[in-house]
Amino acid sequence: MVSFTTKLNDAVAGSIVGRRFCLQGSGHIKTRKNARFLTEIRAGLATFFAMAYIISVCLPLSDLTKGNL
Repeated sequence: MVSFTTKLNDAVAGSIVGRRFCLQGSGHIKTRKNARFLTEIRAGLATFFAMAYIISVCLPLSDLTKGNL
């Protein structure tokens, strides 16, 4: 039995999006090994939230030091 995530990854890999981002299984000449749709989404969300955290922590610090970090 194939899981939902495998079906989703395969469906996106076979689409224009999969070929554009060279996802595994897309058939693109320069396919990136182990690059799956949901893996890339999780990586993007992790990066976004890490940067949001850094910005939210650095702004109050720069206010305390009057911008002289």
